[in-house]
Amino acid sequence: MTTTPGQVRLSRRLAVSGFRDNVALKVRRGQNDGDGNLKRAQWILAAALVLALAGCGKFGTKGAAPETAPAATTEISSSSANTGPRLALIIAQTDYKFPADLPRVTLAEQEADAIHQALTATGFTRVRREKNLPAAQLAAALSDFRIELEKAGPTATGFVYYTGHGVQNPKSGQSFLLGTDAQLRGVSDIIAFGVSLEKLKEEFEAAEAYAVFLVFDACRNIPAVYEQTPQDGAKSGFKGAKGITRVDAAEKGMLIAYSTDLNDVATEGVYAPVLARELVKPGRDAESAFAAAQRAVYQTSGNAQKPWYDPRLFVEFCFAGCGETPGGVVSEPAIDLVAALPELSPEADRTVPEMVTLPLGRYFQGSPSDEVGRYDNEDDIAGAGGNQRQVQIDYALAVGKYEVTWDEWQACVSDDGCPVAPDDGFGKGRRPVTRVSWYDTQKYIAWLNSKQGLAGKPDRYRLLSEAEWEYAARARTKGRFSNQGGEADLCAVANGSDRSTIFNTRNQACSDGFDIETAPVGSFAANGFGLYDMHGNVWEWVEDCHTESFSGIPADGSAHSPGDCFRRGKRGGCFDSEPRHLRSAVRDRDTPESRLEALGFRVARTLLP
Repeated sequence: MTTTPGQVRLSRRLAVSGFRDNVALKVRRGQNDGDGNLKRAQWILAAALVLALAGCGKFGTKGAAPETAPAATTEISSSSANTGPRLALIIAQTDYKFPADLPRVTLAEQEADAIHQALTATGFTRVRREKNLPAAQLAAALSDFRIELEKAGPTATGFVYYTGHGVQNPKSGQSFLLGTDAQLRGVSDIIAFGVSLEKLKEEFEAAEAYAVFLVFDACRNIPAVYEQTPQDGAKSGFKGAKGITRVDAAEKGMLIAYSTDLNDVATEGVYAPVLARELVKPGRDAESAFAAAQRAVYQTSGNAQKPWYDPRLFVEFCFAGCGETPGGVVSEPAIDLVAALPELSPEADRTVPEMVTLPLGRYFQGSPSDEVGRYDNEDDIAGAGGNQRQVQIDYALAVGKYEVTWDEWQACVSDDGCPVAPDDGFGKGRRPVTRVSWYDTQKYIAWLNSKQGLAGKPDRYRLLSEAEWEYAARARTKGRFSNQGGEADLCAVANGSDRSTIFNTRNQACSDGFDIETAPVGSFAANGFGLYDMHGNVWEWVEDCHTESFSGIPADGSAHSPGDCFRRGKRGGCFDSEPRHLRSAVRDRDTPESRLEALGFRVARTLLP
């Protein structure tokens, strides 16, 4: 009889429980900072350069190092007069060291996610993602990307998107991007902790790429900057000018855009989602896409926010195909629910799950007969000899960006909506909650819907169906793992059993940096839909009753739940799973009463038109 992931998991739980009793024997898998923010270097896909400066925040983790996300297959044509490589750099500055000077940029990461999804959907195959960079690292990241673009040659297109705080020097009028270590004690600090936009433009012009896009998306209501008067040494304060000043594009091959007018302030969460949607629309050039975004933002803001841009490309470039309607399905990028969710107070940021809206599409669920490590329950026939089956997701599906965390669960416990979950000693905070049964997840979901005014509504929170889960995990890929790599690449996207563990079936090709324990959510690279930890960390409950094949299960994305059932499905593998159990297609199950140390969940919503 074939050994299932659950049976392997049971034997490992017995081994690990004794393993932990002797701390001296515990195998270390690299250092991490507890519930902090160990992140992985993230390289994504090649793209056009949009230097986007967004100063109005996102939900995100602090102190993150660069992350690398895998390329995702797309159904949008990226054909244009230019067929050279497309590279992008996306920087999200969320948490600043001195919030009294520079408050938290709450939606910065969500805006970056929106642009990221649009670029990966339009043929950008090398997208570098950075977060929370101090001034020196910010300058280095921009410099490194510029050199990479230059080395890619004269047919390459660059796209840099920066979201965070930007400052206009109130004396010179020059504008700067700020590192997260910036402290505005005086005007000179603007230069000391800033990267000049004018200098940046000149440097990228010298790279001589085919096309460069610079987009500054920011709200810039700058606090007082102080200087000492020469007479008595006393400090006098003055406001930095609102907005950033005009930086003209290079004479050829460059487009610069701001999310609002010159010297004005932008509203957070408005420009990036609109621009992302315009970039993926086929059959028009880049200038038309930015013009459409300008009109849409101006109209939706009630004429309060008018984006500015300076197009001097003088070359033909189209994000999603020039003068044609590409074949296949054209989908909007996965954009976080900036507007769809109720507004959250700063205190509530970590008690409500962040959500990502997935593009519509279809995929083949399960594994092909020749996939390494497959099980016989991953097709349409119980036993050997079955086939994958096609599933259609033709509705707006929002999925939790991360697994539900201890912080989010504790909010429910504190409100008497959820039971206390046992602590396995892995740490809490932003790590995924564990030892919650399927029935426990239903209590959390009921509490969350009540708090958000969604109880009984069709767009309420719920668990994902098994078909939805695999669609979200694959992110339009067809291989064993969503990063399209092998076991040597798996540690970039998954917290699993790596070479430092004692298990015979461990992944001996790489190390992921964690002990036999959970990792803080978002510690690894996101997949092509912007979802984290779909491979490993903790198994995730799904809504379905488990079956030994897909036979008779709906192909429209809905769950198979014919009343009470003895076993509920779980997907994704966990922190001590071998590579075989971290595949996108792997299926497992447990009784709905089970509370296991490596079993958690994430939430979903079906959004209304």
